[in-house]
Amino acid sequence: MANQRLEDSERKAIEGSADALERWEQADSEERRRELDRVGRQMLDVWGAPNPPLAPERWEDDRCLGQYCDEDYRIEVNQRLLERDDPREALEAYLHEYRHASQVYDIERSHGVLAHEVDPQRTAELERSRQEYVLPEEDERGYQDQLLERDAREFASREAEQILAERNAREEKR
Repeated sequence: MANQRLEDSERKAIEGSADALERWEQADSEERRRELDRVGRQMLDVWGAPNPPLAPERWEDDRCLGQYCDEDYRIEVNQRLLERDDPREALEAYLHEYRHASQVYDIERSHGVLAHEVDPQRTAELERSRQEYVLPEEDERGYQDQLLERDAREFASREAEQILAERNAREEKR
């Protein structure tokens, strides 16, 4: 029963996210930012973590696609991604950073009255990974291999693929 509710919630979130990205190609970068923010609100309904405000940033290093700033409680994405007509990279960067916010939220819940709502083994592993976090400038391979980053990449890739597949299926029907 609980799995069915989760599947139903995920399906609704995918559909709502596809709705949010419907006008991506015609939108300017500010509208695209708002569309990604709507995707975050859809994720909240499934994963429970509130979506942090989204702030576009322009970094000199184009390899930097985004970051989650826990101390400021916000997600930053590279402004250049919002200027591209293909939403995939912007969506994946946003979802990757949303997942980091969700990871932190789950770790925090595991230490309070909501501990019964999270998987204790998973959150313990996430917390250990967070405490031993490797920065990319220190060790690129170690950065890529750590649990927090692997989990965020897999989540972003999986969710983006489903959202864009739903969006593309709708466009084909028109």
